[in-house]
Amino acid sequence: MIEEARRRGVDVTTEAYPYTAGMTDLGSAIFDEGWQGRRAASRSTICKWAATGERLTAESFARYRKQGGYVAIHSIPEEVVRLAMRTRS
Repeated sequence: MIEEARRRGVDVTTEAYPYTAGMTDLGSAIFDEGWQGRRAASRSTICKWAATGERLTAESFARYRKQGGYVAIHSIPEEVVRLAMRTRS
């Protein structure tokens, strides 16, 4: 799409998120009931308590969700980041 726009003379710039992880509050709506069904990985694979780096279990997830605080979410595959960061002339 970008290359086609450039061929038509449109000056296009883009941006991409160059990381395999993001961070959000554990109270975020992305963790509302059924969230794991919407994500390919399990809680312990993708969620780390930001304060300690602890991978979350069902028990710690529930406890921290009530408490509130930040979690790192490892959900973006490395190959997707590499693709997004690939530059073309």
